[in-house]
Amino acid sequence: MREHGTTHQQPLTLFRLAEQKELKLLPPVTFEIATWHRAKVAHDCHIQAGGTLYSVPYRYVGKTVDVKLGTKVIEVYLDWELVKTHLRGAKRQRVTDWNDYPPPRRRQPSSSARLAGIAKEPASSAHQRKRR
Repeated sequence: MREHGTTHQQPLTLFRLAEQKELKLLPPVTFEIATWHRAKVAHDCHIQAGGTLYSVPYRYVGKTVDVKLGTKVIEVYLDWELVKTHLRGAKRQRVTDWNDYPPPRRRQPSSSARLAGIAKEPASSAHQRKRR
């Protein structure tokens, strides 16, 4: 067996005697390498990270957020607070959660509502009104 040039001991023997019993089992979950990016939330409630668009809750529009891109999941943070997660999308894909958009605005009765009522009138009554 080979002898180490500095210690003058056999590396494999030294490993088995001193180091092998100190080794611990690997964790059950593999370590995930992630990359971090910064992105600004656009008016359409989306950010771009890793070549993909992801929705973020509308209250963060205009804010700059930190994005952790994992292999399977992305996480969006504002001031170290987690604000959104998505499954990782393919490049050039748009990943949207429709709950990130503001609730629909309620329409007030207006002249446009009256005009919509006129548009629903039968053609004959509209024609009669013009003739009068």
